[in-house]
Amino acid sequence: MISKQFSNQTGATGWLMLAALPSQDLELKLSQLCYQVIELTRNNSIFGLDLGNVKISPDSGLEHQNTCLRALALHTPYLAGLN
Repeated sequence: MISKQFSNQTGATGWLMLAALPSQDLELKLSQLCYQVIELTRNNSIFGLDLGNVKISPDSGLEHQNTCLRALALHTPYLAGLN
């Protein structure tokens, strides 16, 4: 599980990456990332979020959590290349 990288490393910075999750089910992957964002924020961890077409730089706190959860809620991979 991706969040395990963070759990034993105080002050470590890491990335949550959509492409790194093993499932082919996009909704499941987004749900797993939402859970990890909430847990990492609860543990005051510094993390970034990489959805492929959207990257959010590593940070921590409730504002960062809200930014990440908003990006996950609005994620539309099939529109990434359209203007």
